Amino acid sequence: MSFKGDTETRRNGDTERTTGSFSPRLSIAASPRLILWIIVAIVLLYGVVYPNLHVVVASLQRDGNWSLANYREVLSQSIVLESIFASVGISTLTVLFCALVGIPLAFLFERYTFPARRLFATFAALPLVLPPLVGTVAFIFLCGESGILARLAQSAFHLEKSPWSLRGWSALLLFHTYTMYPFFYVLTGAGLQRVDAGLGDDDLTVVARARRPEGGT
Repeated sequence: MSFKGDTETRRNGDTERTTGSFSPRLSIAASPRLILWIIVAIVLLYGVVYPNLHVVVASLQRDGNWSLANYREVLSQSIVLESIFASVGISTLTVLFCALVGIPLAFLFERYTFPARRLFATFAALPLVLPPLVGTVAFIFLCGESGILARLAQSAFHLEKSPWSLRGWSALLLFHTYTMYPFFYVLTGAGLQRVDAGLGDDDLTVVARARRPEGGT
């Protein structure tokens, strides 16, 4: 009886030591993640959810009562409607022009081989890594009324003034396209690289099966 009791005591002691040795590691490994999640949740709640929720609630109140009068008053102004339609139109056209520029460039640099292809591909993605201020200044120096392209056009066609003017919707769309087309270019290029890798693996598999002797495994 004493031998069995000693054995059970040893097992219980080993179990306690084992549990005690693993539990601190688990808590230490899990605590940084928990702290990170708590910090992210606090930032999102205080910096994103609370301000937007407060704006929505305040917009639905008039003189302490719930009402849609604020929305009716704002949407009855023609300048507000013009601003909404202009914003939606510019956003839609920006996406369209960025796709028309970025997707063909991705196919050009991923599907075809020509001298300095890698260099031009790097230049095509350069607006994505430039800071906003640097990108704006570079755009003005390149496409502005007194920029490089305008000066070249003036000297080539013997013009007295710049052939274009960066004003209005056309200038805004041109600038948006210049700064945002790299998103389409980079994502489309990454997709094409994955497709090419998958097709390459399939081709190797087909070739291996074709060279396999009959009756082989």
